[in-house]
Amino acid sequence: MPLSSAKPADVIVILGGETGARSIRGLELYREGLSSTILLTGFEYGELQTQRSYLDWRAQFLVSSGVTKSRILFDLRERNSREEAENT
Repeated sequence: MPLSSAKPADVIVILGGETGARSIRGLELYREGLSSTILLTGFEYGELQTQRSYLDWRAQFLVSSGVTKSRILFDLRERNSREEAENT
């Protein structure tokens, strides 16, 4: 999303299946004040495999970058990207 089109939202959603770029962009949006809450989804490496360690490294990155820990939510229910998109 181009910076100029970002608008305030209830939550910043950072989808799973990434190497860090999504987390960095989510952090930028948070710092711009577009939302005070971040939702991390956990889908990675195939259906039925939400990996807690995958959520944890992204949360640790966000907290070490200044995001308040209590402002980070986790989606542990979804099994694939389609479910993430439909239920978030």
